[in-house]
Amino acid sequence: MKARDNKLKTRIIDSTSRLFFERGFSRVSMAQLASDLGISKKTLYQHFPSKQALLYEVVSNMMNENGKIIEGIVNDRGMDFHRKLSRLMNHISGLVGRMARPFGEDLRRNAPEMWDEIDRFRREKILLNFRKLLEAGIRQGVFRKDVDPQLMTLMFATLMQNMVDPKLFSQIPFTAAQVFETIVEVVFRGILTEPARINFLKKIKEESK
Repeated sequence: MKARDNKLKTRIIDSTSRLFFERGFSRVSMAQLASDLGISKKTLYQHFPSKQALLYEVVSNMMNENGKIIEGIVNDRGMDFHRKLSRLMNHISGLVGRMARPFGEDLRRNAPEMWDEIDRFRREKILLNFRKLLEAGIRQGVFRKDVDPQLMTLMFATLMQNMVDPKLFSQIPFTAAQVFETIVEVVFRGILTEPARINFLKKIKEESK
């Protein structure tokens, strides 16, 4: 019975995540979620007492999964540095794209406490691992030695903060992923050493396919 309940709970979270990211959580009702899952509202409420509780579970699940993926990439000793860097940037690109409109806009407006949790995740997981990778790249001669990891991380943090601003993407004809990919290419062209530049740009295109 417990295994079946856990399986249903996982299915609820997966289905809810898809709908929340597509439409924004405030535009999805518990009745719609139950209908999409083919279960009764009573069953849904037995697992999650409110939509707010379900939102918390969706956001927590997203942060946990992506935190593990990011740390796994950065700490993978079997992956060469160029592929590690390109894989990390492509993963963050996808994550940024999901966190733009409509979900990010909805969170900022209607669930600011959840948005604060995501902002904490951005600082504690994404930016710390980004700096760790920068420092490793400087030691390995992939990045120029005159690059300051603290300053680059600050710049990257500012870019990411603006990247998930829903107002930005209501004013430009580009997706979050398109903007992020362009920023990554421009920034890393500047800080990579000459031998590393060609290799990195080649691999980031391979990873994005």
